[in-house]
Parts: sequence; C-alpha cells; structure tokens
Amino acid sequence: MPLAQRIAWALLGATLSFAAQASGQSWQLITTLDNDTAWRTRSPRVIQKSQSRLWLDLELELTPTLGIRGIGRAVWDPVRRIWSSDPIVDQKAVERWQVSSELEVELRELYVDWRDRVGGARLDLRVGKQQIVWGHSFGLRVLDFVDPRDFREFVLEPFVESRIPTTGARLEVTLPRFSFEAIVIPDFESDVIPDPTSEFALDQQLPGFLPPLFEVPAGGFLADVRGSDTPDDWSLDTLGFGFRGATVAGGFDLALYYWDRYDSRPAFSRRLRSVNVPGLGVLPLNEIRAEHFRVRSLG
Repeated sequence: MPLAQRIAWALLGATLSFAAQASGQSWQLITTLDNDTAWRTRSPRVIQKSQSRLWLDLELELTPTLGIRGIGRAVWDPVRRIWSSDPIVDQKAVERWQVSSELEVELRELYVDWRDRVGGARLDLRVGKQQIVWGHSFGLRVLDFVDPRDFREFVLEPFVESRIPTTGARLEVTLPRFSFEAIVIPDFESDVIPDPTSEFALDQQLPGFLPPLFEVPAGGFLADVRGSDTPDDWSLDTLGFGFRGATVAGGFDLALYYWDRYDSRPAFSRRLRSVNVPGLGVLPLNEIRAEHFRVRSLG
C-alpha cells in the first residue's frame, strides 16, 4: 500500500475514533446527494453523461484550536460515457477506488487543522489531504495551479470538484498588514486525462492539445503512445514546496510567490520512426510521449 494511502487511512481511523468519543466535542456531518445529466442536442442525440453523487462531509472540533475534517464521495455512472472502458490505473488518484464499472468511491479530503494566536500573529496549520488554492478569479485558473486536475469531463466540472487534492502541509501566518504562506507537498499526483474512447476525449484535430500526427500514405495514422515514468511519491527528489507573501498597498492586493514542483500536467512530444509494414513497405510511425518536468515559478 503506498505511503499516501497509509497516512490517509490512519487519519481516517483517528477521525472515526475521535468521532466515537466526541460526546464533549463539537461535530457536524453534512450529506449531499446530487445528479448531473446531459443530453446532446446534435446527432447522434444521446445522453452524454448521467452521474449521481453522494457526498459525506464530517467535521470534528476537538479543542478550540484543533479540528479534523474528512470529505468523501461515491459516484454512480450507469451511462459510462465519462469513464468509457476500464479507467487507466496509472492515472487514478491515490485515494480513488473503482468498485465496479459503474461505481467509483473517493476520499476527497482528510486533514487536521490547528489554529492559534502568537503575539499579534494568527497561525493556521493544515496537514493532510487537502485542496490548496492560490488566488481566486471567475472562470480562470491563473494562480490556481497547485493541485492537479481531473479532465475526464474536460473543463465542465466546477473547480472544487475537478481538483485532485494532494497530501501535504500548509502554514499561514496572518499579521495586521501582511500574510505569509508556506506549502510542502511530498505527494505527487498527475492530471487525469480522458480515456481516448470517452465522451470528452481530447481531439487530436484541435490545435494545441496533442502534437500533430503524420498521416501515412495508405490513409490514417500510425501512432505508438508511450507514457513516461511518473515522478516518485514521497521522495526528496520530487518534493514540492512554495511560498507566498501578500499585503495591501494603496487599495490594491499585492502578492509575491515562488513555486517549485514537478508539473502535474504532462508535456506531449512526438517523433517519427520508420517501421516495415508487410504489404505496405516502410511507413512513418508517430511515437507520442508524455513527460513531466519540474517547474519553478516566480510571480
């Protein structure tokens, strides 16, 4: 079992244990059931998707400064136009389980919160599986690049659902005129790309999504898709970290950040090789590779 899963299960066990003894503590459980169904208006007119989601959100306040929160969901997808064929195991988030071809269960978030005041500063420390968002904007993700994304529904899902939470630690220090934030993420998660046969698969004809393919004289394309080795989890070589400072000057919000981590978004490249096809002779073969590179950002 990967280390991230062991930590998640340990936190979940601690949460349930505390909840069982929470007669003197404050806690709440929020349950939500929703359905999302779409119908294609152009031919072929079929149901594009039909998913029912059950959300469980448990929040437990142990002390005035310490709390635990866990969020999980179960997704029933009888139409199977999102997942299509069996999902690619290598691209599944760590705490996401395919119970059957129609049912998926996921531990979305599970973290411990500690908050207190030291002198004139407020300290907020969050450790565990969580969503980390830098900056807010409407319909854009300019600074929201810390968490990887699930593109199985392309860009249709709300940001809070399309993000893939990662396991890490985040410390925020808030002063009257200044705030500072530090993040450490030992866990690596890759973006989830749609299955090539699913409803929202990336179209190779759309410029910029995939490298262009060379069409062979016989018609069509010859392609060999090769995924690169995913960066290791929980190692010093792939450790991600970042810092962010913010203040208000002259009525404007000003922030400076530094981010250093392997990019969760793979970069696609193509090269041509020659292969001998019986009856057709030597033909060009498109070799497609997806690679993750370390990105260092300052802005």
